[in-house]
Amino acid sequence: MLNLPLFFRFAPVHFAEGYSNSRYPSEPCDPCEWRFPWAPVEKALNADKADHTVYHYTFSDGKPLSNILAVQAERLNPGASAESQESLSYLYHCYEGNGRTEVEAPSGEKMVFKWEARDTFAVPSWCKIRHFNESTTEKAYLVACTDAPFLECLGIQRRK
Repeated sequence: MLNLPLFFRFAPVHFAEGYSNSRYPSEPCDPCEWRFPWAPVEKALNADKADHTVYHYTFSDGKPLSNILAVQAERLNPGASAESQESLSYLYHCYEGNGRTEVEAPSGEKMVFKWEARDTFAVPSWCKIRHFNESTTEKAYLVACTDAPFLECLGIQRRK
């Protein structure tokens, strides 16, 4: 589902408009249901005292953002780690902090992604995932897009 890294090989998938300046303009936008400022998300993540916590983005009525894709934010306290294995595919983006993610494919192949703010990486379905915050003083925040709602609708989402 989230095989964007593989698709880049075959066709460009960016649709950015061409601007003559080196940066895209940043302009205020009208309020919209799809806008999620970081401050309330960070507050919710930090309200949980566990070393690792996950915030699932939903609309104000509690409904998911989509029937196909979900978005979540994760916080890792300094020196903390978190482990999971699910049938979901993930596209992670490091919002803040630094660390590494160890990924073990079902075949046993292992990869390590070192990340810091503004890095993005993909994790295929059913891989064992272990995130590590390598800082001893700063929290790390990751934001991920997953195919959880799609797999739930099909009845094939699994977690180990």
